[in-house]
Amino acid sequence: MDQETLKNLLSGFLALSAETEWLEFKTASEKMDVDEIGRYFSALSNEANVKNKDRAWLILGVNNQRQITGTGFRNSVPAINDLKMSVAAGTGGASFIEVHQYFDPKGRVLMFEIAPASRGVPMKWKGTAYGREGESLIHLSEGKVSIILAQDQNDWSGRKCMDATLADLD
Repeated sequence: MDQETLKNLLSGFLALSAETEWLEFKTASEKMDVDEIGRYFSALSNEANVKNKDRAWLILGVNNQRQITGTGFRNSVPAINDLKMSVAAGTGGASFIEVHQYFDPKGRVLMFEIAPASRGVPMKWKGTAYGREGESLIHLSEGKVSIILAQDQNDWSGRKCMDATLADLD
């Protein structure tokens, strides 16, 4: 995404009245624990699934009052790539769709774009599925686990293909 698109996207997020289950702002002026990022990754991914969103966002360099403060966290492409690998290791292979850097006059903003958890499979961080209750990070509730597990995964192996013939087999 170009800087203008990121600016407009961020402006829309900042205009919301509060964080949501699929949107989290963190100041992260210089540091943030990888385990904390992993827990948020799991939670935001699961909540995007439950809320039927096409993605979730973890945004660093913005405080809880939705003011841009800037962040020096992972201030290079190799450092961001290392974080992506750490997240993939802790989730069993999943990582960010993309990590965007928006350069505002008030400071650099990192925008982590997160895919929703796969249908029928809660996203876990180091073996635990996380969720959110309002703005709070929690273990994924049994109700939300049930919602995700009950989703149709379109298992075509158990359905009849009316016009299929032996020629369709590979």
